[in-house]
Amino acid sequence: MTPSPPVCRLSLRGVSGLYTYLWPYYANRLFPCFDQPDLKAIFDLTVRAPKEWIVVSTGAGRSAPVGDEVREWRFTTTPRMSTYIFSLHAGEYRVWEDQVESRTPLRLFAREALAANVDVDEWFETSRTGLAFYEEYFGIAYPFEKYDQLIVPDFAIGAMENAAAVTFAEGFVQRQLSTRFQRMDRNNVILHRWHTCGLETWGRKSGGMDSG
Repeated sequence: MTPSPPVCRLSLRGVSGLYTYLWPYYANRLFPCFDQPDLKAIFDLTVRAPKEWIVVSTGAGRSAPVGDEVREWRFTTTPRMSTYIFSLHAGEYRVWEDQVESRTPLRLFAREALAANVDVDEWFETSRTGLAFYEEYFGIAYPFEKYDQLIVPDFAIGAMENAAAVTFAEGFVQRQLSTRFQRMDRNNVILHRWHTCGLETWGRKSGGMDSG
């Protein structure tokens, strides 16, 4: 397998940023760790970034200014989890927040240049449906405090089920009206990624399956 860069840097139409891709064993190239899925840990994260950037990770984040050009983001401690589903996204994003009241806050991110083509209502409706179905199916609540989905450019593998901050390639967004097949394919991936990103915690609590 050809080694993959753990951090993908973006510079597209004047918009800069980065995102991580740590599957299957690249987290050790980002921070010291054992990349073995059954060796789980908690993560505490603090990030300083340009003030124009939004920073997203597994935990919920809050930011405060540090000087005139920088903001410091602090994230809540994660549940115990494998290294490869940790993630860090940072950059200039358009952000949508689901306005339907829900136990789990939903957000969706994309480049401003792509924003007009994102079917936000469908994306959120599919995500809410998935949350409700899998919580009932497993009998255990979704284990993270929020659920973010980030649509990023130049993501070669399609999508990655990072815990609470799932990455999608921009290829899932069409610049024209989506066909029925394209909508089915997109919704299938949204549901699959949501389902997979919670399996580790569900498995650990129930004594059953484990995605590692």
